[in-house]
Amino acid sequence: MHPLEESLNEENSADFSSEIRNILSGYYDEQKTNWRNSEYTVEDIEKFFTEEYLSSLDEEQYGLLLSRFPSEMATHVTRQGVRDHTGMIEHRAGMGEYSSGFMNILEAGRLSSVVGKFLEGEKQDEALGDYFKWLVGQYREHCPWVKGTDRELIESEVEKLKVGANLVLDGDRNLNWHRNNGGFGDSSALHLAKDVVLDQFYGGETQNEIFFAYPIGHFFADHQFADTSALGVDKNNDIWAWTRDNKGLSLDAGLVFIPCDTPVDRNTGSRYFLDEQMKPKVDDNRLIEMTNLINNDEFTHFLEEVYQKFDEDWKKAYELQENFASDLRNRFSISDRKIIRALQGSVDNYQFRKYLLNEPDMLDRTASDFAGELLESACAYYQESEDRIPSKEYWESYFANNPEKKPNKVVYYNSSPTKALENWMWDHGLKIIIKRGMMKHIVLK
Repeated sequence: MHPLEESLNEENSADFSSEIRNILSGYYDEQKTNWRNSEYTVEDIEKFFTEEYLSSLDEEQYGLLLSRFPSEMATHVTRQGVRDHTGMIEHRAGMGEYSSGFMNILEAGRLSSVVGKFLEGEKQDEALGDYFKWLVGQYREHCPWVKGTDRELIESEVEKLKVGANLVLDGDRNLNWHRNNGGFGDSSALHLAKDVVLDQFYGGETQNEIFFAYPIGHFFADHQFADTSALGVDKNNDIWAWTRDNKGLSLDAGLVFIPCDTPVDRNTGSRYFLDEQMKPKVDDNRLIEMTNLINNDEFTHFLEEVYQKFDEDWKKAYELQENFASDLRNRFSISDRKIIRALQGSVDNYQFRKYLLNEPDMLDRTASDFAGELLESACAYYQESEDRIPSKEYWESYFANNPEKKPNKVVYYNSSPTKALENWMWDHGLKIIIKRGMMKHIVLK
């Protein structure tokens, strides 16, 4: 800040005329415009997008920097609280469990890959051995079709991945090798999405998602990465970033987005009630109500009629969903909005629809099974905490007690995660035009 501008902000500045203020304001606006319109070189990106430089900026300076340079952002959503949703069957790890992912990241001050976390200590060779054991454990849990003893799998993975291990230890970043060699290439990279937040696939608590955003220029300046070129909410929108020396990404080099007004438990920061073992409790009352509805012949006949309307005229899905919700409220006196949302989602649950038709392959399923499944799909399965405060209040209290852990660019938001990112970019005069396979950007004047 210019010394004159500082003096104008002091309490004793009343004697300065408004004309001087306007002149100074106009001068700074002109300088910002000149900055935005300036050409840039690769050398400029390498200079201004290093971890050191980005970490030195406050939020407004950060936005001003991006107004001149490529403003595409790479995002990563973490899990803090109970994971209550997943968009892919292959990414169900941690469903229904409490995670302290954000607090762990705050403790380290960095966002790291799986391999990066193993390599945080000095004995990297031993750490890589631990990584191989962990990887085999993942195969056991998530890929039961992979055969062999633990020792055989470890030996196979070590043989397969020792080239990659040496690449990590030597600081090499052969992107093609990493991407084409299974588990190691995957877990040695940080995975980020371009210009959206893929919380529906990888997030934690609905309406309580914490995520990070970094400018693409940072990866050009400090790291190496590969881009699948997929866009939007496609699960293949996946940037693989191999960070320098496997040190991960500094939180201060990016933006940290935290929900603002989401009601959370004042002690845990979760939306849900957690017992002494930090486990969520099923909302038994809601589960019983949903089960009773599914066991009601009149109600299930009504559902079949609704599904038939959707099948016959799916182009009117929005209107049909509105009518569906209205009938649930008025005809069946259902007032719980979460149950209504869960039943609206049942339109696309073809296993449940087969169950209602008593098809043979559904005979081992129960009304209670599907009641839980439908509620889970609507993020309405667990009992919410009753002792709640706004999320911002919880985290500001946490940072007040742990000031050394607070990132220097925290953005509190009240929308969906992707909308929060868009709002931040809009507020800072940034707009992105995305074309498949390339990055193209403009600055709003």
